[in-house]
Amino acid sequence: APRYTSYPTAPAFEESFGHADYARLLARPRPADAPLSLYFHLPFCRNICLFCACNVVYTANRSRMLPYLELLRQEMALVGRHLRMSGPAAAERRVAHLHLGGGTPGFASPDELRHLHRSIREQFRLDPDTAEQSIELDPREASAEQIRALAQCGFRRASLGIQDFDPQVQTTIRREQSPAMIRRLVHDLRASGFTTLSFDLIYGLPYQSLASLRTTVNRVLELRPNRLSVFQFAYLPELKKHQRRLPAAALPDAALRAELFESARAQLLAAGYRHTGMDHFALPDDELATAQRAGLLHRNFQGYVAGAQARPDCDLLAFGVSSIGSLAGHGDQPAAYMANTRDLRRYAEDLRAERLPVARGIVLSLDDELRRHVIIELICHFQVRVSAADRRRLGDAIARLEREFARRELVDLQADADGTLQIRVLPAGRPAIRLICMVFDAHADRLRAKGQVFSQSA
Repeated sequence: APRYTSYPTAPAFEESFGHADYARLLARPRPADAPLSLYFHLPFCRNICLFCACNVVYTANRSRMLPYLELLRQEMALVGRHLRMSGPAAAERRVAHLHLGGGTPGFASPDELRHLHRSIREQFRLDPDTAEQSIELDPREASAEQIRALAQCGFRRASLGIQDFDPQVQTTIRREQSPAMIRRLVHDLRASGFTTLSFDLIYGLPYQSLASLRTTVNRVLELRPNRLSVFQFAYLPELKKHQRRLPAAALPDAALRAELFESARAQLLAAGYRHTGMDHFALPDDELATAQRAGLLHRNFQGYVAGAQARPDCDLLAFGVSSIGSLAGHGDQPAAYMANTRDLRRYAEDLRAERLPVARGIVLSLDDELRRHVIIELICHFQVRVSAADRRRLGDAIARLEREFARRELVDLQADADGTLQIRVLPAGRPAIRLICMVFDAHADRLRAKGQVFSQSA
């Protein structure tokens, strides 16, 4: 099943959506107080991690970064030009959130990171003192000099790819990093002023066992990150050829995968973390946990988010090869998603021709908007209220929900006197939340019939 960082999901985006469509949407008027979220994809990696499913350019040639940063600057200028066509309010919009992902942003030198940050501030209203700035770090690439440069630019949140601490697992997936390396990195980040650290763990990797994952989680708990993501390994050898080098016979089966997650979940809950969404955990005072308690948690291409990113009027502008952005709906103007080309050569050619490097996208229909609301509420809060009118529009999906999940006591359905339906995912159903969401996905069956492959959901 899809992970539902968007709905419709990226495979449903249409190739007929291109440069002109994105340019037209950028030029639509928007309120001056609507926040902006910026994402930059830095695709370069020096090492091949065999578990990885990201869009990555493997290279040891670090001189490739500076020309790529120039392409990002050109893309920002082009997007900014179209935004300003929407009127003077565009210049007043503040950047509420900035995120650098990859690949690994750590491929860039400290001076290159500063250079990128200057370029962003030249194009957008980014105040390092008020905007939340975050970065994904490969611990093997992060240096003390990089951390100081990031801190000077105002970055205060970092996401570290831990995956697993077991030596055999690390060797198999080609991601060798010792607990001592992670401890030093955590110390350097906190000493430099980083206030929010997030760790990524993966379960379902080759040779993982309940004992080895318990040891990994115990070592993580010693470092007390603010947040954790506990992802199931997306084994997609049909799409990611490097995953074929993994020993398939050593992968945990479905039953063990379920035990691995439940074991990690129990450890984290016992240590005081809250389960915020299907695969995220956070300390009780973290923004994700407080947003979930308030019913304000949201989900986008960065996973679970809160604050300005969760506002319905927040636009996510994405830059770089393979990046995916979104524009919020406003009034009678529909929301839309757009994805840049995954090909680095075409990305450069488009920008040289002053074309937005969009390869695919989709403008949401009213039906898409309704289904997105239901899916996001379920995957964030495990419950949603559906009006009588929307219940009629979703009749087939609700009948399927009753047949496949409510009868098995995984979902509870309660109708009010006015016809409003309360859908609540029961604790036993939460591990199947992606399958439950897929009931409302009007695109999934068509995509699977065309051969689209999704990662295993349970």
